[in-house]
Amino acid sequence: MAANTNIDAVSKDLEEVSLKTPNSTWSDYDCNIAEKQCRFCFGDEESDRKSGLPSSWMTPCKCDGSIKWVHERCFKQWLNLAPFPQQSACSTCGFIYRKSWKMKSLSEWSCPPLRITFWDIIEIGLDFYSTFKLFRGMWQMLEGKKAVFGQICYFIFWKTFIFTDRRILYYKSIAAAMATSFFEPQVRDVDDEKQK
Repeated sequence: MAANTNIDAVSKDLEEVSLKTPNSTWSDYDCNIAEKQCRFCFGDEESDRKSGLPSSWMTPCKCDGSIKWVHERCFKQWLNLAPFPQQSACSTCGFIYRKSWKMKSLSEWSCPPLRITFWDIIEIGLDFYSTFKLFRGMWQMLEGKKAVFGQICYFIFWKTFIFTDRRILYYKSIAAAMATSFFEPQVRDVDDEKQK
């Protein structure tokens, strides 16, 4: 009999708790998560409304979930400060940003914002020397001064360690940074391109 009264008391407590709390399901929580939140400043649509800031949102890459959305202003500021490879592609999903270029007015032209370190200069020098040595070796091979097998081995070494995808992306980023002296890069929204 004591066991029955304990069960009745517990069920009565559960009924009171369920009456006091709103009926919420996991879909209610998903709706809150689906609200746009900037991955850089962590601001959301509600904080934008409260602060009165213009909230232009974009999805520059194919990241999904909580890191999908960014403020356009935050993304532009981040691109100006990011390392060269991350200015061209997302470091999380690897998607290469779709950019369009608009000519700046003559008064806005400036020196390129190259932030190259001493180690970068050494790597660039070694890349150019290795590439020069490859082309010189090819020419000497055509003249009959170098063995074909040795030149093929050097080409494989050059392609594997010098001309990598990472280095190509690095040089594209430097070229894009130099182009920003005269042009304004605008990253296109991936969601807009999907709709077209």
